[in-house]
Amino acid sequence: MCRLINYDPKKVQVYYLIYKDNTGDELARARELTEQLGFSFLTANAILMPVELLIHLVNGNRQAIPKDALDIISHLRQDPGVALDRLRSLHKGEQLLTCKLRDEQLTLDVNGDVYVCCSIYDSQWHKNIGNYLDFPLEIIQQAKLECAEICDQCIANRINYYFLNDDPELNKEPTQ
Repeated sequence: MCRLINYDPKKVQVYYLIYKDNTGDELARARELTEQLGFSFLTANAILMPVELLIHLVNGNRQAIPKDALDIISHLRQDPGVALDRLRSLHKGEQLLTCKLRDEQLTLDVNGDVYVCCSIYDSQWHKNIGNYLDFPLEIIQQAKLECAEICDQCIANRINYYFLNDDPELNKEPTQ
């Protein structure tokens, strides 16, 4: 028989993504079940990923966005273009040269290979930096900075804030 040592149910987090159509009773039932199990319950608004699609959106290149992504947009609580407009307004005039996703997190695959960012999917930009076990962290971080051309567009358009859910208005949990 397997036994968990020092098991703490509060360390288990249920992360509930909110769309237009899964609030109200569904959200309440998910919260209730999570609490009955003794787990932590967190919510966040579902967002559009990856960064490549959002760059198309802010550049007015909506025809480059696949139909299935457009379908997802229709289910989000807020259109990503509207959210990005608000974030650019909120952070207008800020000198932003860094990104928490790139600079403070590591994106690893199952082999331990490091990538620039968890929000980049396209192979043109999703570059393998190297294996985490083969290089010191300082070398990995420097390599991420050197091969992250897409980051400039992401940061300039405040898309990184969108991925970090840094919109107080949108982060209000729905009451219904």
